[in-house]
Amino acid sequence: KWKVKIEKLASWIGVGVAHFDSVKGVNFDFSYTSANHGNYLISSNGYSWNGYKMEFNSKHDPFQFTTGDTIQIVYDPQNCKVTFSK
Repeated sequence: KWKVKIEKLASWIGVGVAHFDSVKGVNFDFSYTSANHGNYLISSNGYSWNGYKMEFNSKHDPFQFTTGDTIQIVYDPQNCKVTFSK
C-alpha cells in the first residue's frame, strides 16, 4: 500500500497502478477506450478505469479528489484487487 498527495490539481489526473508491459507496449499512452490498456485508476473527476474488465472501465464513481487530498492505494495481489481511499 502507498499514498499519493495531490499537491496541485490543474487538470485531469488519474492515480493507481498499471501493468508495466501493457503500458510500455503502447509507449505509455493512456487510451482509456481500448481494451487491455493495463491501468487500474481512479480519476479526479470521479471515474474509475479498469484495463482488463471493460464493464468496469470508464465508469462514474462517487470517489473524487482535489488539491490537498491524500489518496491511499492498496493492492491485494492474492485477490487481484486495488482499493482507493482518502
